[in-house]
Amino acid sequence: MMLSKRPDQELDQTIASMPLPSIIPSNLDSDSPMSADREPVGWSDFDFGRDELFETLLKLSSANEKLPTVALRHAINAIVHQQNDSDKAMAHQTHAIRALKISLGDPDPSTAIQSIATSMLLTIFEVA
Repeated sequence: MMLSKRPDQELDQTIASMPLPSIIPSNLDSDSPMSADREPVGWSDFDFGRDELFETLLKLSSANEKLPTVALRHAINAIVHQQNDSDKAMAHQTHAIRALKISLGDPDPSTAIQSIATSMLLTIFEVA
C-alpha cells in the first residue's frame, strides 16, 4: 500500500526545489564592510537574477487556487499593467488587497510565502 503525500508536503518540496535569487551586493568589501570610502549600496549593486525571480514568482502564483496565490497573481498583474493601463492596475491591486485581507483571517501555513510575496509586490506597486 502506497501512502500519498499531503498537499502541503508537495508544496514544501516544490518550494524547496525552486532556485532562490541571489541578492548579495557585488561591491561589498569583506575587509571593511563599513568603510566610509565605499559608495552606498543601491539597487544596482544587487545581482537579482531577474529571470530567476520572475520564474519563482510565476511558480508561486500557479501553485494552487487558494486566496494568497490568487492575491499574488493579482499583485503581479497590477505591476505589469502599472505603466500602460492604470485602471487595470488599480483593479488588480484592489483584488490583491481584498484576497490577501480575507486570507489573513484564516491563515494557511502552506501559502505563507505567497502572502509574503504579495505584500512585497504591493509595496513595490505603491512605491513605483
